[in-house]
Amino acid sequence: MTEQNNNDKSSSQEGVGLPGGTRIGKYEIVARIGVGGQSVVYKARDQLLDRFVAIKQISAHLSADERFLKRFRAEAKILAQLGGEQSNIVSVYDLIEHPQGLFIAMEYVDGHSLREVLTYQKPALPVDATLEILISIATGLKVAHDAGIVHRDIKPGNVLVTRDHKARIMDFGVAAQAGQDDSLSLGTTKYMAPEVFTGATVDGRVDVYSLGFLAYEMLTGRDFFAKVFADVMCDPHTENLRWMKWHSDPTLEAPRLNEVNELVTPQVAEVVARMMAKDVARRHGTMDEVLVDLRTAMRGLIAPAEPPRPLIPPTGPAAAVEMATISDDVPTSVIPRKPISKRKKVIMIVAAAVMVIGVGIALAVSAGGRQRLRTDAARQAWSAAEGAYGTAAEAYRRGDVAEARSGFEGALGKYEGFIADFPDLRSGTSTARAWARMCQARVAMLDGATGEANKHLKAAQDMAALDGDTIGKLGDAIQLRADAVTFMDEMALAIEADNFQAAVTFQTRFNGLRSRPADQDLRAGALAAKLAAAQTDDQLRTALAACDAAMAGAEANAATGDPAKFGEARLDLDRAEAKIRQATHLADTPEVRSRVESLTQARRFVAARQAYVQTVVDGAPLSEQIVALEAVVGARLPTAALRDELAAARADQAYRHGVALAVSEDRADLEAARSVFEAAIGFKATDETVAALEQVNHRLQSLDLISQARRMVRNRQYDKAVELLIRAHAIRNDDEIAAELADAQVQLYLSNGDQARKQRLWPAALAEYEKARQVRLDDLELARTVERRAELTAGEKEYYELIAEGQALLAAGSFSKAVGRFARAERLTGELDVPSGEATAQRTRARYRWEISKADAAAESGDMKTALVYYRQAKRLIDTKEIRDLIREAEAKSQ
Repeated sequence: MTEQNNNDKSSSQEGVGLPGGTRIGKYEIVARIGVGGQSVVYKARDQLLDRFVAIKQISAHLSADERFLKRFRAEAKILAQLGGEQSNIVSVYDLIEHPQGLFIAMEYVDGHSLREVLTYQKPALPVDATLEILISIATGLKVAHDAGIVHRDIKPGNVLVTRDHKARIMDFGVAAQAGQDDSLSLGTTKYMAPEVFTGATVDGRVDVYSLGFLAYEMLTGRDFFAKVFADVMCDPHTENLRWMKWHSDPTLEAPRLNEVNELVTPQVAEVVARMMAKDVARRHGTMDEVLVDLRTAMRGLIAPAEPPRPLIPPTGPAAAVEMATISDDVPTSVIPRKPISKRKKVIMIVAAAVMVIGVGIALAVSAGGRQRLRTDAARQAWSAAEGAYGTAAEAYRRGDVAEARSGFEGALGKYEGFIADFPDLRSGTSTARAWARMCQARVAMLDGATGEANKHLKAAQDMAALDGDTIGKLGDAIQLRADAVTFMDEMALAIEADNFQAAVTFQTRFNGLRSRPADQDLRAGALAAKLAAAQTDDQLRTALAACDAAMAGAEANAATGDPAKFGEARLDLDRAEAKIRQATHLADTPEVRSRVESLTQARRFVAARQAYVQTVVDGAPLSEQIVALEAVVGARLPTAALRDELAAARADQAYRHGVALAVSEDRADLEAARSVFEAAIGFKATDETVAALEQVNHRLQSLDLISQARRMVRNRQYDKAVELLIRAHAIRNDDEIAAELADAQVQLYLSNGDQARKQRLWPAALAEYEKARQVRLDDLELARTVERRAELTAGEKEYYELIAEGQALLAAGSFSKAVGRFARAERLTGELDVPSGEATAQRTRARYRWEISKADAAAESGDMKTALVYYRQAKRLIDTKEIRDLIREAEAKSQ
């Protein structure tokens, strides 16, 4: 229900509940938004979190009923348990026990109650929107049932609907544990399952039934629903009993939804009918089953051709919906245990008639005494108002401002009640109005609204119903309180600002007031103690600050390293000690004790610093200086400058050690030097240390390269050796590496030349030999080696040329010339790197062919004897089958 609608419908309830501006804990009432039979609901603002909340208060007539108080607390616990877990259930923030009553602070939801939606819509709701709302409600109920809680009062007024068709369940005031038999039976009979009326133990299926009945009303529309159940809803006074009878009669059933609303599919109608089954065995057993059927039905819908009409009013002064509506068409109330029979109804009607007649007679008899009774009632009401005002005034005198303010508000209500109840007592109501203004002035005074208080006081004075002394005393009290509060506020601000002179001034002004308010007098005592403590703290801070400054001066003088400054440092330490004694006299605090320890450290520091400076002045060894400097650092928490100074000294010591090691050519010494230089850089990096480390690393790297190169030379891998030595020489340019590089290059070129000779690449071989000569031009031995290799190259070239010429002549049949070439080649072999015996074999072969050619010529001329001589000479050269055959043939012919 919106605020507008609620105010229109509750004009008869004006004055019920708390007025706007009332504070309930941290919540301030903004407006009343709902009034029901069991509770009142307000819209309020959370002052700490700056948000709106809904505040639910148990009704005044139930505030003394322990059963309803127990249920009210139980509802808060249930919502606190469920609301935080489930967005479909309203969340609870707080349960407040307050002098004004028992309150629940709840989530304030932007939406409308389903009852308002049904009232606004009139026709049936769209099927898809209905299913969305039902799924939201069923989802929230599933969480409650899983927690063992049955709602038992599902109805339109207890469901909120947002603009996106999501539903929120609220009001668990009649909820119970599943399986529990509750003696305080409450609910709304219009939506209640049959088994509830029998007093039987109930479970979650009662909520299934209520949800089904709610679905039926949504899908028929309120107007058509009223026609379907016209017999039940014809008399509001007996409607609860009629609903009980309808639900309890198994022969009565509502028409199928698809028969009364053609837009409802048979599948949806079947789901709702099963939920509304009066026989528990035919009904859905759990909310899980309900959700499965509802979602299946949702998927079976055909999307509408046009967008549906809005479910909630699109206009109006209150666009937000107040979530905590309690009243409904059929309110939650105590449920009769069973329907009333016709016989009992007749008896009740006759009894009522008799009562009316009796009351009439009694009124006639007592007509004469009514005025006396009214006078007594007025006197009692006036006495109650005066008593309330007096009690509030007494509370103010003893300094209980909260109780006084509440008391004056209560007295205001009683005076206003007197005015409303006895308007005919003109003089009394005039005085009551004046006292009501006095109450308002008192409340404004206590709220610090002095102008508002004086305005109310002036209005009371203008009514001329109270004596001037009464008006004057309250005026003095208002001004006195305003002055007292002002002086105390100013005193508090001055203390916070450490303006103690101003604080004392306002304290004196307050003490000069002729009659101080009790609560402010108590405040003055507390502020006086705070002022004294603040003054002590200020003196302590001043002493400690002076101590710190003196110790800092001592350390600064000592840190200069100037021997003349150490006397001034000791004087600073003496001044610091005097300030510490002063601070100790004021208070024994951890801060003071820490300064005592700091002074001890400072004295050790100054002494150690002076000893270190003396080692430097005396030119003591660096190791002794470092020991002294370490003592300085250990005397106190080292500063960055001290740490840097010690690091520099240690770095210098390590650097010197590293330099001594680095002059060695031994690899172990160089590796040790590298470690020392790295340690020096760890203390403090300097350019010279970084350069020394780089040089040692280069030397170690060059040693590694030289070692690898020598291994390559041993393996005759001269090219790799040259490459490694070039890298080593680039790292460290010295004569030793240069000499090894030259040797490797010579070996490489000589080796390359020998390989070229083997491949008969004579120019390439000579070129490589020449490269070897160029490496060391002044090396005579190398020159002779190169010359010898060049001669061998020339000899091998000539040898192979003669062999080639001889083979060509042999092939051409110039046997004698071939023999000459092979003979010349044979004479060259000597030291040449040529195949052994190759030239001799070639010459023998040439002579063999030459002898055969001469024999063949003699045989052709018929001189077989001469032919045999030549053949036999050829056989002596080479004994082949060929020559043997020729000899046999020649011998045969010669015979």
